[in-house]
Amino acid sequence: MDDKIILNLDYGDVNRRSLLALDKATGTTVWKTLTQEVTPFINYGYPGYSTPVRYHDQVILHRCGGIAAYRLSDGSPVWWFQIMTNGIGTPIINNDIIYITAWMELSEAERRGAFFSYDTFEKVLADMDKNGNGLMELDEIPEDMMVFSRPGVDDIEGTQFSVRKFFRNDKDGSVNEEEWIQKFNYLNAVVDDFGMMAIPAEKKGELSSDDILWMQMEKNPEVPSPVAFGDCILMVSDGGWVTCMDAETGIVHLQERIGAPGAYIASPVSADGKIYLASYSGKITVLKEGKQPAVISMNPLDGKILATPAISGNNLYVRTSKHLYAFKN
Repeated sequence: MDDKIILNLDYGDVNRRSLLALDKATGTTVWKTLTQEVTPFINYGYPGYSTPVRYHDQVILHRCGGIAAYRLSDGSPVWWFQIMTNGIGTPIINNDIIYITAWMELSEAERRGAFFSYDTFEKVLADMDKNGNGLMELDEIPEDMMVFSRPGVDDIEGTQFSVRKFFRNDKDGSVNEEEWIQKFNYLNAVVDDFGMMAIPAEKKGELSSDDILWMQMEKNPEVPSPVAFGDCILMVSDGGWVTCMDAETGIVHLQERIGAPGAYIASPVSADGKIYLASYSGKITVLKEGKQPAVISMNPLDGKILATPAISGNNLYVRTSKHLYAFKN
């Protein structure tokens, strides 16, 4: 099976998205699988960012709408699980368990804005109809009233979506009861609670929630993958929140804000008993491995960090928007 290169091809047309296997030596196509055809998920129009990972004779792919495994030999499906994830984080595999940071804008309670408190138009008018005309003018909606936001992120633009923006295409500049309730029902229908998932690797067919070992619902990262060490799984999310969990049970050993503040795009890496967290703002936080990871140091670098640091031998390589750093020992 080592004679193949596997590519995840993402197109604007969800029905053309595919896994492609190429011969390493010649570049010829060995097989091509239309992922939406063989493992149909409800897709929300997001492109795929996750990198496929290998588990023995399978390829694991975190997609918009779910996660699935395909046979390396021919690309046919092994198992699949539908969930309303955006399909961003790359899975990791440790001791025959697959860990996926499933995420979408409304999958966690603290990201949902005040909009979801207004399930009736009577509530809307009582709190916001300043001129008493029975309609919601756009300028009557508070500017800071959100549909969703990303708590802890203040160094990247476009990390929140306001209610005003949601109704900005209204032609007459006001919102009536039918329009409000229609928008509310549309968004409320996709609200769901989920997060980091642990799935046993040896599964077959369509999976249900009963097949999930455990799920962590709070402080989940949008982009970074988790990292495994010992019998622990650790993840870092926006705001510098670090969550360390038991790999088998999901029991949380620690959930604290111990990384640098701001956004996190790069995934944590571990080596020599240490964990390295790279924030978007350019700070490297070094933690000591353990159920209660402790900060060893925090070091600012020049530039933003989006790429995951790489480790080779005794060297740690960190690419920022301005430099490529190499640290020894």
